[in-house]
Amino acid sequence: MIVWNARWSLQPNDSPGWRARFTPAIAGNWKAQAESLTGKIKSATIEFAVAPSNLTDRAYIARWYSPQTASWLNESSGQSQGGEAAFAVPDFEMDLAVKIVRR
Repeated sequence: MIVWNARWSLQPNDSPGWRARFTPAIAGNWKAQAESLTGKIKSATIEFAVAPSNLTDRAYIARWYSPQTASWLNESSGQSQGGEAAFAVPDFEMDLAVKIVRR
């Protein structure tokens, strides 16, 4: 976390850290490591598993949510086939959440 101090400069309030959110589209065991643009700083490597999709072949609606504004955005429709579905993603600046429901 970074806090604003009285001298108008940004100072860390706690230990520096890494945060990233992503999920590979392919099921299996994965390893990930964050790296700075210069390659001089790297995070610890983490290991995680991605479960196979259980989407049945049918129509779905993606309901998009903005955590920054605490509001629901637009919806987009998609058809799954073979456990995969594609949805139009609205523009966003920082974070975006999605809830996928059967149509």
